[in-house]
Amino acid sequence: MGKIGLKGFEPIPEGKYSMKVVKVNHKETFNKVEMTYETAAGKQHTEKFDLNIDGSAWAFSITAKNLLNDNTLDSIDPKDLVGHFALFEVTHETVDYKGRATVFARARSYGSADGFVIDKGEDGEIDLEPVETDKKKPAPAPTPAPAKAEKKSSGLDLDSILGDD
Repeated sequence: MGKIGLKGFEPIPEGKYSMKVVKVNHKETFNKVEMTYETAAGKQHTEKFDLNIDGSAWAFSITAKNLLNDNTLDSIDPKDLVGHFALFEVTHETVDYKGRATVFARARSYGSADGFVIDKGEDGEIDLEPVETDKKKPAPAPTPAPAKAEKKSSGLDLDSILGDD
């Protein structure tokens, strides 16, 4: 029986990115907003805002104003944010969670963007030229399947139990 390769979760690496809002979930009863962003490379990040907490409400306000490129707004419909871009700085915080080091990624908005932009190197310079995002481009070549891992004896012979195909 063949083995299936598994992937682990990897947060977006630290750095500066232009991200697009692909989903917004506003839970009006609890006054909370959950926004999902996507980078040009297709990596997603979800940020949650509790609008009952001043710092979180302020962070959401700054992010929304950057996404809509309008600092004069007093109120918005959160669904209007879908499809808009902003510049974000992603940082990581490593905390001990249940005896393991866990990495939390934080995305802080610091400016508006007209589309996906690229980072121009180690100096942090941002090139504000939009990255080509045409969906008609050919898909990248598939990566080869991982090599089969050697079977480890666990005392049970699953092939005989499940049958060999």
